Amino acid sequence: MKRMSRMPVLPAILLVLLLMALFSFPGMAAEKTKLVWGLYTNIPERVTVWEGWAKKFEALHPNVEVEILGAASGWYDKLLVWIAGGVAPDVAWMGMNMYVSFTDLLLPLNHLIDKDPAIKSILPQAHINMTWEGQILGLTYGLNTHTVFYNKDMFNEAGLAYPKDDWTWDDAMNMAKQFTKDTNGDGVPDRWGLNVYWPYTAWNYGGDVFSPDGRTILINRPATIKTMQLFADLNNGKAGVQPPASLNLGDSKAQVANGITAMAPRGVFDITYFQNSSKFDWDVVGMPATVVDGQRYRATFFSPEAWCIPRDAKNPDLAAEFIRFILQPEQTAEFAAIGAIIPSQPQVAADVFYKIDPSKNLMAFLRALDYTAQQYWAHPAYNQLGLTSGQYFTDMLNGAMAAQFAIPEIARQANEILKQFYAGK
Repeated sequence: MKRMSRMPVLPAILLVLLLMALFSFPGMAAEKTKLVWGLYTNIPERVTVWEGWAKKFEALHPNVEVEILGAASGWYDKLLVWIAGGVAPDVAWMGMNMYVSFTDLLLPLNHLIDKDPAIKSILPQAHINMTWEGQILGLTYGLNTHTVFYNKDMFNEAGLAYPKDDWTWDDAMNMAKQFTKDTNGDGVPDRWGLNVYWPYTAWNYGGDVFSPDGRTILINRPATIKTMQLFADLNNGKAGVQPPASLNLGDSKAQVANGITAMAPRGVFDITYFQNSSKFDWDVVGMPATVVDGQRYRATFFSPEAWCIPRDAKNPDLAAEFIRFILQPEQTAEFAAIGAIIPSQPQVAADVFYKIDPSKNLMAFLRALDYTAQQYWAHPAYNQLGLTSGQYFTDMLNGAMAAQFAIPEIARQANEILKQFYAGK
């Protein structure tokens, strides 16, 4: 039998060392897959948490490098530029501007819901305003709803009972009138009852703003008209219980904190502000109802924060795995502890968010989801519809035109715009 030739020992060792040296150079090592994570970095506390998640994911996936692509301002414009320039992030933060600019630029994520228990546990209401034509374009991790923050010290001083969850706008106005007083005799009240700084919530008193197919606007209804008239009267001074902006008293949350205004609808993101204002006692209650012909109608402003995958993402499968990772309870609970959102997963909300301050009625923010609806901004044609601007809306808000006349005209014009929008698709 012919023997196999053998390489001398020394040359063999040298060959092994040479190969090891070659593969030790950075250029010869196996390259890592880069996952680009686009983030709206306007809140430093959030960025710290997100950076920690990136490191944890890298530890679980040694072949992956997570690169954070952040913007603290102009987020949506920058994201559009990145997408148009062919450098779209693999995963991106998304909020309520999704409808105006991104409905054709994002991958549907419906298929991820049934694949993971944590994602499946997201409240169905959380998907309402991240869905377009049946496609869920962002998986919501956090929600913002509005409740009414109120100054308990002012209620105690006035001898008034605190508002309850079943209250109406008539109740709110009756309370507000009792708070509004001129205590120094200069002819201008220095105590006020109510400040509704976001009148657009009135569009949802009565239900969804758009028909299910998105082709018709549904705002010409009694509850919407009645509520919008009230909000207009508050903002233009006719109601007499809301401080005019010309007094420069600060925003509505500062007015409540400083004992100037008793009540103000605000978002969940204001909890930290009120917690840090230790000079007064406060609480929250759900939004009041509007009553028309014995029927109660209720609404709240709603906005989501979600994770999405651009259609041109270079690593869509890895992006889906990353979203699955950051939506696990361990991560969402860590984020919820910051207190700026309502966790979209009920168990996380129960375990973390509402333990931030057990003495407060923070459950009101979650209960508000029971009466949320498709929002006025949840349509790609939103900017053209005149729901927050335009002559009729401006005249209505300023008191130059009654809501019962302005809203039918706004609806008529908006429906014409919707016809043109769909005709061009």
